[in-house]
Amino acid sequence: MLNVKCPNCPAKMKLAKPKSGKFAPSCSGCKKKFQLLIKEQPDGSFKYKTAPFKANPSKPSPTAKPAQSKRTPVELNATRAESSGQTRIPDGPATASDINQTRADSVRPSQAPTQTGPAAGANVSRTASAPAKKGRLGPYRLIKILGEGGMGSVYLANQTSLDREVALKVVKNHLSANPAMLARFTREAYAAAQLVHPNVVQIYDMGDDNGNSYFSMELVDGCSLHQLIGEKKKLDPEEAASYILHAARGLQCAHNAGMVHRDVKPGNLLVNQDGLVKVADLGLVQVPNQDEIDDSDVNQMVALSASKDLTRVGATIGTPYYMAPEQAKTAAVDHRADIYSLGCTFYVLLTGKRPFDGKSIEEVVSKHTNEPLIVPSQIVERVPGELSSIVAKMMAKRAADRYQSMGELIEELENFLGVKSSEAFTPDEKDAIAIETACKTFNSPATAKLRGVMPLALLAVSILFAFVTSFISWRLATGFLLMPFFAFAAYFVTSGLNTESVLFNKARELVYRGGVFVWLKWAFAAILLVAASFLVGTFPHWLFVGVLGVGLGAGYYFLIDLATAKARVPCLASAETLVRRMRVKGMEESTIQNFVAKYSPPNWEEFFEKLFGYEAKRRVRDQLATSNVGKQKKKFRAWRDGIFDRFSERLEAFTNDDDRKHLRQVEEAGLVATGVSAQDARGQASQMADAIVDNGDAIRIAQLEKRLAKADPKFEREQQREKIKAMLADARSGKYKRQESSMNRLSAKLDRFLGAYPRFLLGCCLIVGSLLWARQNDLLLSVDQLKELGEQGLAAAQDPDAANDAVESAKAQGQKMKDELSAKQTSSLWGLFHSFDSLIAGVVLLLSTIVFGWRMSIFVIPAAIVAMFGSSFGIPDFLPAAYQVPYLNTTTALIAIGLFCAGVVFGRREE
Repeated sequence: MLNVKCPNCPAKMKLAKPKSGKFAPSCSGCKKKFQLLIKEQPDGSFKYKTAPFKANPSKPSPTAKPAQSKRTPVELNATRAESSGQTRIPDGPATASDINQTRADSVRPSQAPTQTGPAAGANVSRTASAPAKKGRLGPYRLIKILGEGGMGSVYLANQTSLDREVALKVVKNHLSANPAMLARFTREAYAAAQLVHPNVVQIYDMGDDNGNSYFSMELVDGCSLHQLIGEKKKLDPEEAASYILHAARGLQCAHNAGMVHRDVKPGNLLVNQDGLVKVADLGLVQVPNQDEIDDSDVNQMVALSASKDLTRVGATIGTPYYMAPEQAKTAAVDHRADIYSLGCTFYVLLTGKRPFDGKSIEEVVSKHTNEPLIVPSQIVERVPGELSSIVAKMMAKRAADRYQSMGELIEELENFLGVKSSEAFTPDEKDAIAIETACKTFNSPATAKLRGVMPLALLAVSILFAFVTSFISWRLATGFLLMPFFAFAAYFVTSGLNTESVLFNKARELVYRGGVFVWLKWAFAAILLVAASFLVGTFPHWLFVGVLGVGLGAGYYFLIDLATAKARVPCLASAETLVRRMRVKGMEESTIQNFVAKYSPPNWEEFFEKLFGYEAKRRVRDQLATSNVGKQKKKFRAWRDGIFDRFSERLEAFTNDDDRKHLRQVEEAGLVATGVSAQDARGQASQMADAIVDNGDAIRIAQLEKRLAKADPKFEREQQREKIKAMLADARSGKYKRQESSMNRLSAKLDRFLGAYPRFLLGCCLIVGSLLWARQNDLLLSVDQLKELGEQGLAAAQDPDAANDAVESAKAQGQKMKDELSAKQTSSLWGLFHSFDSLIAGVVLLLSTIVFGWRMSIFVIPAAIVAMFGSSFGIPDFLPAAYQVPYLNTTTALIAIGLFCAGVVFGRREE
C-alpha cells in the first residue's frame, strides 16, 4: 500500500497495489487531476513524485517501467534510512570522500527513503513532518529528513550545545495521540539510554517540543549488516562470526539490565568505520512486557507500523523472518528470543539466505515453529561444522534447548575465533612491537616536546616582563601578569572549536544547559572587568596585553598543535589499522584497550586518548593503577580530571532534572488517558518519573560494577526485572518515595539563595562599590605617584653609584605618600563603603563561585562579613603601624582568605 499526497491540497489517497509508471489520477478531496510518477526500488518498495497537472502531459504508461540506471553500491546505500531510526552512512570503499559525498547527497526531504531491511515493503508517507518546516526541535537544528517509518521520522540534526551531528527520531503524531502508549514507549527508551557499551548505539537525549516527542541517537558512520549482505551476498565464516560476537556483547549488556530487544535483525546491526558492530534501536522498537500491555495497545502499535517487517502475530511485534517461535505466540518473551533472532541473522550472514521463507507471514511463522532447520554447512560447503552447530543451537525451537545466556554464546564464539579475555590475552610479539613503535613515533615530533615547555616559558616571560615594566608603568605590569590567562583562554577556545577537546565540549554544554543565568553571569563578569579597568586606568594597557595574549594562545595552536598533529598522522593511521584488525577478529574492546595501554611506553596516555577517547583512557588508567605496569606509566594533563568530573556532575544534574520533567509530563498524560483524575495523575506521574530516573541510575552503577563480567546470570537479570516492576507498581499506587534525604531537598532550595550565582552577584556589587568609593576619594589617582618611584629605581639600576641614595629617596617618597593617604579625609559611599576591606570581601565572594552549592556560603559569607566590618567590630590590624596599608585591615583580610580556603576544602557539594 502506498499513501499518496495530492500536490494541490492536503488530501491523501491510498494505493493498495502500486505499480511503476506515470499516472494522472484525480484527487478525492479537491477533485483536481495531478501527475503521479511511481518507481519501484531494488528492495521492492515504491517511491513517488507528484506535480500539478499540465495542459499537455505526456501520455501515461501504466505498464512501462522507467529505465533504471546502474548504480554503485555506495550510491545504492546513499538512499538508505531504515525506519528503525538509526542513521547509517554507508561503508562503501571506506574513503573519506565517499562518506562526505554520502552525507551531502543523501535523500532529500521530498524523497524520503523507504526501509532497506528484508521484505521491507513500505507504506511510508513522503510528506515531511511539522518539525522540518521550522528547522529546529528543542536543542537540535534539523538538517534534513533521512527516513520515515512506523514509529516516526528520522532526521539528520545538529546538537547545538556540542556542535555534533546526531540521528533524531521524531515520534509520529499517531503514537503521540495515544498518551498511555507514548508513556510506555518513552519509559523503554529512557532505560535503553542508560546503556553505555561499545557495541550498543547510544541514545543521547529525549524530550518534547510543542507536542513533538523526540529521541536523539548516536550517528554511526558505516552500514548495516543488511546492506553489507546486499553487496557481498554472504560473508566469510570468520568475519560473520566476529560480527555476531560483537552483537552478542551489546545484547548481553542490555540483558544484564533486564531488557530484551525483540527485533534483532541485520538491519538493526550496524558496522562503523572502526570495525565495531553496534546494536541499534534498543528500547525504540519493542513493546512492554505482557503484564504491562493489553491487546488494544498491541493493535494500536500494529496500526502504526509502516512495514511488513513489523506485524502482529498472536500478541507481539517483531520481524517474522527473524522471530523466535515463542515470540509469535506471546509478548512475554525473555532474552532467549534475542538469541534465536541473532541466530537467524548469523544464518543470513553465512548463507546469504533467510532460514525460513514463505509467501505469507503465517507461512513464515509456521516454518519457524515446526519446520526443521537446514544447517548452513549444507548450503555453503566452506561453513565449518562447528559454526553450523552454534547456529543450530541458537535457533533451537524450544527456548530451553538454546544457549541460556549471551555469555554462553560469547564463550563459544570466542573459542571458535581463538580470541581470549583481557585477563588471559597475550598478544603476538609483532603486534606488541607495532603498538610500542607507533606510540614512540607519536611522541617523537620536536613540536610535541615543546608543548610541555612553552606554557611554562610563557608564564616565566610574563612575570619577567611584569617586573621590568613595573619600573615604567604599574598598569602595564599588571597587564603582563594577566597575559597567561588571556593566552590560555584563547588556546582553550581555539583548540576546542577545531579539535575534540573534552573540557571545551563539557564547558560549552554546561554554559548552554545553564541557561540565562550562566550567560548573565559571564556577561556581568566581562562588564565588571572592563569597568574595573576603566576605574583603575588600566584599560588601554590590559587591552594591548589581552590582544597579545590572544595572539599567542591562537598562534600556539596553529603553529605547534597543528604541526604536531600533522606529524602524527602516519603513526596514528598504523595504530588504527592494527586496532581495527583486532576488532574484526572479534576481540573485545576492553581487551584491545588494555593491550594498547600495557604495551605502550610510559608516555602512553595522549596516544591512547587519540585512539579511544578521554573517558576510556581514565577507565583503563584506573584498572592499571594497582599493577606494577600501571605505576610506571606517566599521566597526561591529569589536572583536567577534577575539572571534568565537576563539569560532568553539573551536567548530570541538569540531565536528570530535564528527564524527570519530560517523564512526568508523558506519564501524567498517560494516566489521565486511562481515566485517572488530573490531581491524582500529577502525583503518581511525579513518583513514576522519580522511580524511572532512580532505576536509570541503578542501571549505570550496575554497568560499572559488571563492566568486565562475561556472565549474565539469570538470577540477577530476573531480580533486576522484578525490581523494575515493583518500583513502577509502587509508583502507580503512591507508595514509592524517591531515594532522597530531607537534607538534599533542603539543599536544592538553599542553592537558590546561597549558591554560586547569588555569591557571584554579591561579590561583583562589592567590588564595583569599593572601586567607586576609591574613585570618589581620589585614592586611585594618588597611586600614580608610584611612577616616580619606578623612574628613580630605573635610574638607580643604570647608575650603581647612586643606588643607595635612590633607595633612601624612594623609601622617603613612599613614606610621604603613605602619610598623605593616611591623613586624607575620606567620605563613605552610601554609608557602606569606606575602605578597601569591601574590595577584599567582594574578591573572596567572587572566587568562591568555583565551588557550586550553598555549603561554600557557610564559610565565605562570614568571611565577607569579617572583611567588611571587622574593623568596626574592633578587630585590630596585627601589623605594626609602619607596615600597615591605608584603608585596609590586614588581619580581617587574612581571616577572610583563611575562611575561603577552608570553604574550598570542606564546602564542596556532597556526592
